[in-house]
Amino acid sequence: MTMGMHRFEKQYNSAKIALWKSSLTKEDKESIELFLKDCKTRGVKYARLVKLCRTLIKMGSILETTYEKARMKAIKELVHHYVDGDYSEWARHDIKVIIKQYYAWLNKGKYPNHVAWINTTIKKQDKKLIYDGELLTRDEIDKAIEVCDHPRNKALLAVLAESGARIGEVGNLTIRQINLDPNGCVVTVQGKTGSRRLRLVTATPHLVTWLNNHPDRKNPYAPVWMNIGCKNYHREMGYGGIRKVIQNAFKKAEIKKRCNPHIFRHTRASQLAHYLTEFQMNTFFGWVQGSDMPALYVHISGKDLDEHMLKINGLKHSERPIYSKPKNRICPRCKQINGPDALYCAKCAEIVDPALALKIQMQTTEKPMQKVKTPFLEWLQKDPEMRDVLKRKADEFRGGDLKI
Repeated sequence: MTMGMHRFEKQYNSAKIALWKSSLTKEDKESIELFLKDCKTRGVKYARLVKLCRTLIKMGSILETTYEKARMKAIKELVHHYVDGDYSEWARHDIKVIIKQYYAWLNKGKYPNHVAWINTTIKKQDKKLIYDGELLTRDEIDKAIEVCDHPRNKALLAVLAESGARIGEVGNLTIRQINLDPNGCVVTVQGKTGSRRLRLVTATPHLVTWLNNHPDRKNPYAPVWMNIGCKNYHREMGYGGIRKVIQNAFKKAEIKKRCNPHIFRHTRASQLAHYLTEFQMNTFFGWVQGSDMPALYVHISGKDLDEHMLKINGLKHSERPIYSKPKNRICPRCKQINGPDALYCAKCAEIVDPALALKIQMQTTEKPMQKVKTPFLEWLQKDPEMRDVLKRKADEFRGGDLKI
């Protein structure tokens, strides 16, 4: 059984050990462990269990009493500690949710009065947007991929950029979740809202090149992203390893922007907000239908406002072109999809570059013609009259520079 991208099961076990080593009372420790077991039984993922455990330990150390004995004054002081502290709006929101969730569990599903007052809604004006200048440009993405010196790293960045999937969804991919077809490939990812199919086109050549060189490519259950260095050789890459690949690529490409896997998701969502409906955005990015996330990225992209302002000012404005780059090259022999800069097919080595194919064809045609031309010219030059004719014609053509 895979332990997943972030090794959350291992982290969960470590968090429980930390719980019992903490300064909380025995009653609180036992209660929290029962709460975690109940959450696990209800299908809560290890990642969330780790968050719950660590947060309850931290909050318990701030409370001046036990969770069971805490009342309105103690809870208000706890909430104010986080509201007034240096925490993001989303971190404060999550802490409030955990407080209410835990006390509802203690109170058999109902919020007691001393936590019912806590408002977990984030106001629209408090939702921090990522600025357009912080997103990656197409040129920056292409450059980051280009500077990678291993096909695995090129494929990883290309898939993150085109899929816009969560790092856990991309990182947990196995070979059997990738299905190649004439249009590229379809990747089936497993996320928060279940599994979904993602169509990839521009990332396909890099992905195919890596899969052709994958050390365990014949095993459909093998992780797509395997370690290739000395440490944990041929084992599934962890979050730290993937982040390191991105950091190295950004450094080589001299990209001075946020350097984390999620920046690719932000960028892709902002790009597609111009073209997809909210329903399509929710489906593609794995958000529940009715989520306000699509509207957030439409706001970032300025999709509606830009177009209206240009019209108001009488500026000529054509429809925004869908992003396009040089087309992938399809091998005429095996139909393999290769990158736009490929000279030869990655699968069968057939020439896929039209210019190279024409050059080789011309060279192939010229060689037998040269065998005919050389003896024929030698024969003509033996005739004095023909030699004079050739000399005169050559002088006319080349300005008299040609010597015979």
